[in-house]
Amino acid sequence: MNKVVTRICIVAIILSIAVIIGTIIYFKINENKDTKEAFESMGNAATDFITGIDTANSHLNDFEYNYETGEVEYNKKKLTLENYNKIKIGMSEAEVEKILGEGEKLSPAEENTYLINWIDEDDTFCRIQIVFDKNTKTVSTMLQVGLE
Repeated sequence: MNKVVTRICIVAIILSIAVIIGTIIYFKINENKDTKEAFESMGNAATDFITGIDTANSHLNDFEYNYETGEVEYNKKKLTLENYNKIKIGMSEAEVEKILGEGEKLSPAEENTYLINWIDEDDTFCRIQIVFDKNTKTVSTMLQVGLE
């Protein structure tokens, strides 16, 4: 009888140890899963942050600092008659880009010139085309269509 009780106790102890080991393994697996999910969440947050910064950078040209008033003005629409009228023959490409933003360079109109085209993304009938002298990189001819 003592041998049977001893064997039952040994089996009970082995089963208890197995349950304890199984519980430890279960919590360890879930702990690793929680840690992995936490790192994934941090990675997603970092990606969202960088995307937000990139989006903000892409819209910086939509704002202009007014040195007279000290205020920041929102000026999303660059293709306006007012901006077109600011451009003068002889202005540099950099000066024009400060007014209109970056345009699309097209094939040269002539050997010693190049053309930059600005098209309103919301209204394809509005456009500004400027021919630049290749040597001086200054405005030589300008044309606008659809600006009022």
